[in-house]
Amino acid sequence: MPDAAAARRAFELLEGIYKDLSLVSDTLSCILGGPLCAAACGRCCQQPILITDIAAQYIVLNMRTLPPERQLDIKNRLEQWLLFDIPGVRPKFSNDGRPDEEALRNHEYDLVSRLWCPFMEEDKRCSIYPWRDITCRAWGVTRPAAAFCQRPLGKDETGMNRNYVTCDNHTVQGVQHQIAMLRGLLEDFMPGALTKGWVPFMVFRLLDGKRLDQIKGKIQEAKVAAYAKPVNPPVITLGILTKEQADAVCEFDPNFLEQSIKIE
Repeated sequence: MPDAAAARRAFELLEGIYKDLSLVSDTLSCILGGPLCAAACGRCCQQPILITDIAAQYIVLNMRTLPPERQLDIKNRLEQWLLFDIPGVRPKFSNDGRPDEEALRNHEYDLVSRLWCPFMEEDKRCSIYPWRDITCRAWGVTRPAAAFCQRPLGKDETGMNRNYVTCDNHTVQGVQHQIAMLRGLLEDFMPGALTKGWVPFMVFRLLDGKRLDQIKGKIQEAKVAAYAKPVNPPVITLGILTKEQADAVCEFDPNFLEQSIKIE
């Protein structure tokens, strides 16, 4: 399959996943008897996420439909994120072979994960909401909402006992199937599109690769790291996990769930 045809098929599968996740969100909203999110909250967006290259391609493709001034504004905010110096995170090309290198880098990744998402507007709205990633769509939907969730308690909810849609749901099973299809397509024809990285970096590199080359020496190492290591089972590459898959991956990567969606 030529790359162009594979890319078109990948985008079709992504759109199918996104559509079905919207249906899952609607299901949960009906269960709760109200909206999933508090107005003007943005608490879940006060962190960047890891996304795949194919998801970044989809975002950039659709960003091209925005007015030029909006595209420039978003790109500028992505660049500000990349150039913002986080205390405790080393500069680019700083790996000196220290024996504690892995632990130090994991600490730096954790510090980066606490940074804001540059796609969040001042009014707490998402500037790429229609094209947001799987993680953003499934957060608080296919697993309980986070402890800091500000939305009012829904029907039959108390404290931390939050409703969510489980993998027994037919649509959720369909999402998992589509993710497996997408993974297989990309593994066969576009393996590089499964590479993961922080959303600002992954999108900016596609928007303006020339500018990235100009500033890359000023960007802290942990902000540009790609997560391309093989994972077993590979279906988790795009972020939705069954409990069994989550338990398996946690044996060798206990921090992975912080950037993943767990389906009980």
